[in-house]
Amino acid sequence: MEQAELKAKLSQYEASLAQVETALSADPTNKEFVELRGNLQEYIELTRDLLGIQAKPPAFAPPISSSKSNNGGVGTITSVEVGQYVQAMKGGKYVNGVVQDTLGGGPTCHVAFLGGGADTNALVSTLRPPRFLKTSEVLVGGKAEAVFSQDGLWYPCTVNSVEEDNCYHVTYDVYLNSEVVSIKHMRMPETAAAAGG
Repeated sequence: MEQAELKAKLSQYEASLAQVETALSADPTNKEFVELRGNLQEYIELTRDLLGIQAKPPAFAPPISSSKSNNGGVGTITSVEVGQYVQAMKGGKYVNGVVQDTLGGGPTCHVAFLGGGADTNALVSTLRPPRFLKTSEVLVGGKAEAVFSQDGLWYPCTVNSVEEDNCYHVTYDVYLNSEVVSIKHMRMPETAAAAGG
């Protein structure tokens, strides 16, 4: 298969995985969906290997094991899985990351922060569910920041269009590269967030 065909297949697998994750969020015990998710994750990993693309956090996270509290719906995470999106403390504030290792299922896990930076080992009991942008916060023609798939770092970008499965076509402001990015790998620009916007 040629590079273009492999990239097209990779996009198909990632889109299918997103649909399966959506179905799993509604029915997390469905064995067929759980098996399909595992198969799709394996296809994605194999296709990335063929393309020579380094592994990155999955575009869509497995369901979070959490218990709801009475603080506005923010849950306390009681267990984690590899690939699960969470928030962990970084520089005195909670930041989105992905569980990379459950460290034997003990009280700590290894979290890689989205957009780079030092990874951390964190107590599972201190983790929070992730906070992603809402689709209403992402405007076509508007500014955002997104994790560039080639290096895993945050860059300012312009949102070009809405794609399927909560993804957006963006153009990065610095090098003018374009790609489709999951809303889970987007955030409001740091300067806007600091100004309260």
